[in-house]
Amino acid sequence: MAALGYMQLSPMVRSFVPFMLLIDRKGEIRAQFTGGDRDFFNDQMDQHIREELMKLLNEPAAAKARPPRKKAG
Repeated sequence: MAALGYMQLSPMVRSFVPFMLLIDRKGEIRAQFTGGDRDFFNDQMDQHIREELMKLLNEPAAAKARPPRKKAG
């Protein structure tokens, strides 16, 4: 039930395992799949996973905030 809640899946709809989430560097869910996604979980599953991961890895990293500059004085 905790996984269903985290993935925001309705407990009223039958969901099939496995559950797979891809989370970006900001901690946001960017893709999710369940065992019912037969187009994803098929004989090319490793290629599908690789493609989804490469989308996330190829995104530019967020610029880090710089600390405020001290005034010369």
